Amino acid sequence: MAEQIRIVLGNDNALVIAGLRSLLEAEADLRVVATAMDGERLRQAVERCRPDVALVEANQLPVMDGLSCLRHIRRVSPETRVLMLTACADGQTLQTVIRAGADGLLLESDPPSQIIQGVREVVAGALVLPAAARRWLGGGPRAGRFDPLSERESEVLALVAQGLSNRQVAERLFVSENTVKFHLQNVFQRLAVANRTEASRWYLRNREAASEPDLPARLRVLVVEDEALVAEELRDRLQRLDVDVVAIADTGEQAIRVTEEARPDLVLMDIRLKGALDGIQAAALIRERFDVPVVYLTAHSDPSTLDRAMEGASFGYVLKPFQEKDLRIAIASAVSRARSEQVLKEKNAMYASMLASIADAVVAIGTLGEISFLNAAAVALTGWTRAEALGKPLQDVLRMIDEGTREEMEVPAARALRQGTAEHATRDALLIDRQGAAIPVASSAAPVLDSRARLAGAVMVMRDLRERRRLQEALLTVTGQRLPLRSA
Repeated sequence: MAEQIRIVLGNDNALVIAGLRSLLEAEADLRVVATAMDGERLRQAVERCRPDVALVEANQLPVMDGLSCLRHIRRVSPETRVLMLTACADGQTLQTVIRAGADGLLLESDPPSQIIQGVREVVAGALVLPAAARRWLGGGPRAGRFDPLSERESEVLALVAQGLSNRQVAERLFVSENTVKFHLQNVFQRLAVANRTEASRWYLRNREAASEPDLPARLRVLVVEDEALVAEELRDRLQRLDVDVVAIADTGEQAIRVTEEARPDLVLMDIRLKGALDGIQAAALIRERFDVPVVYLTAHSDPSTLDRAMEGASFGYVLKPFQEKDLRIAIASAVSRARSEQVLKEKNAMYASMLASIADAVVAIGTLGEISFLNAAAVALTGWTRAEALGKPLQDVLRMIDEGTREEMEVPAARALRQGTAEHATRDALLIDRQGAAIPVASSAAPVLDSRARLAGAVMVMRDLRERRRLQEALLTVTGQRLPLRSA
């Protein structure tokens, strides 16, 4: 059997950690050696375990955020590959995490199979990016501005480009010569070059690249304007910003039809339009039907018009006459806000997909001990449907007894909620399902903390041991050796 990839998980959500752990450990070549719910504990876990991969939430870790923790990981365990998890992928996010030293980035909305593949690829030395990020970086003349190197790798390359030897670079940066060689190997791999000369050429070509973030490449915009000259001026300005104008509409009704057909990323909408629908009414229908953000263009800055616009489906507005800079800022702001509004949806989709794909039973409870979530495996194991279990007290749905004494025992999730600490896997426990059957399980539980590190509930993972017990007895019968149990 090939050597397992050792992984440390860092995330402030116990439910996500439980799901990721079960997902990864279902693969024979992957093993989670430690988990942490804040940045400081993650740093300590990496320093203690020296894992092959650290899978880290990019921003929301308490005590020390993911990016700060990443820099510490680079110092204490430079051999550890670091994969960041983030809610959205844009050029600025990618630049930030890669420059901070990450070896790759995964979206929280990525399917479970892509997370598993990303872990394997990053260990093999690949720079792991989600497909959406590759599309973002792949188009437009500004795509070349993406810098795949970490800050330290850029420092090493800058000195190499000046003609310094590895020893001279090491002396300049106060590191060992082996560390310089390690960083150069990463540079060659990430830049797809073969030697120092090619890497130096890449550096000289790209060192003057602008640092100001650009609009997303291949952004597709619908312009809705009933004055032909203004519409053409808008088209020209947008094209100078490398924005693709998919169409120009001059009525609200036409704007709705074109949005349905062309599915633009953004609509620039004049408020005063000819026809039955004005811009505000058309924007509301576009947002409701197609979930496309709308930025208003208007020459009317009176309070009543702006108040009505802001109460509707607007993602901002630009007053006429406008400067190109104003247009750029308004579009960038609208795209960013629209992406942010998808974060919770994407996270929920990711959590649902992850938890649905794992074989272990996952149960979450709220602060009052009420059931707030069961995945499909938990429904099958307990005999309770989601509709029946949600909102019920934990003790009404989950009963556990000690396998040896047959005495009632406290459910680990309840203990984690009461004590505010993780409960490690328990063995010799029987779960009593809804029909009264006793099922041997291994379980673990952890508290769930909110963004202010306050207790928000608990999550428990249970693994059905019946098949394991059957295999154990069969092995014992044939060989006289007992198969060791693996906890949840």
